[in-house]
Amino acid sequence: MSVANFTPGYVMKHPDDFLGPIVAGAIIQAIELGIIVNQALQFFSRIAAGKKESRYVVATAIITLMIMMLQTSLIFSNLYRVVVKNFGNWVTVINVNWMFKVDPLLMGLMAAPVQAFYVRRCWLVVGKKWFVLLPLSCLLGGAVISLLCVTGYVFTMSQAKIILHPDQKLPSYFILFYVFSVSLDLSVTGIMLWYMLQAKAVAISKRTIEILRRLTFTMWEAVIPPSICAIIAMCLFLTRGENDFWEVFVQGGIGKLYIISFFTVLNGRPTTLGAELPTHVSSATASTSTASHNKKLQSFTSIKFLKGSRNSDTQIKVNVDDDGSGY
Repeated sequence: MSVANFTPGYVMKHPDDFLGPIVAGAIIQAIELGIIVNQALQFFSRIAAGKKESRYVVATAIITLMIMMLQTSLIFSNLYRVVVKNFGNWVTVINVNWMFKVDPLLMGLMAAPVQAFYVRRCWLVVGKKWFVLLPLSCLLGGAVISLLCVTGYVFTMSQAKIILHPDQKLPSYFILFYVFSVSLDLSVTGIMLWYMLQAKAVAISKRTIEILRRLTFTMWEAVIPPSICAIIAMCLFLTRGENDFWEVFVQGGIGKLYIISFFTVLNGRPTTLGAELPTHVSSATASTSTASHNKKLQSFTSIKFLKGSRNSDTQIKVNVDDDGSGY
């Protein structure tokens, strides 16, 4: 993959492959912005109503929202610059100004805190096992480092360099970011799915099974879209990266998908599920009629789910430790 085709003459012959992603990206990210604003209002309205959340979760929400607003403003500013202010100027389309250069960094700053949140939850789910935390942290670190390398490389690019001395092959860390991100998302999904299946195996009521089913659906709803988007971006980078901006279009929406994923999980606990997520309280002694079932329950804990204003004890066994985070 190279940038040898990113010349004014090539862009003039294929305007839809360069102007199209810019316009489509602004439209899609505007839709994502509306979804995120709605989710954020739900989240902070619950906090205003007295729902407790850890400082870590609230700080993550505020920081990612601020970065998201900055990225969105730059997207629309770039759209105005290319489509309105400099309409018909094909040099402007491929002008790698500072707004273009900071976009990968902003995408990473939105994705990394959410990924770290999921890594931390997986670590708590498995009982703070270091052999789980270490590989997940390595994948997260690899994604962050590769993205920083991409950002550093992009900042060395200039319009004159692209036209006069284009690189025939881009560095490998361009693709490594997608590899690390997808691997991390799939690993987190696998661990959480295993956790749900373990809890479902010892559930003793239909209500508990239904809650676990909805939790599983929320997990897939939250984690899978960013992973699919990253896979599509990786495929476009490998197949069409030297011909158009469509890879940049897909990449631009990944960060907001992670924020949507983050708020989907946070808002899904009391609203979609009608129950609080499990929190470790104490080691419980299960009372069942069979010895085999007793053996399964020894490593789990008893959970209380809250729905509306009525407390109902639902015995479900999970292997989670309380870190005071609330989730």
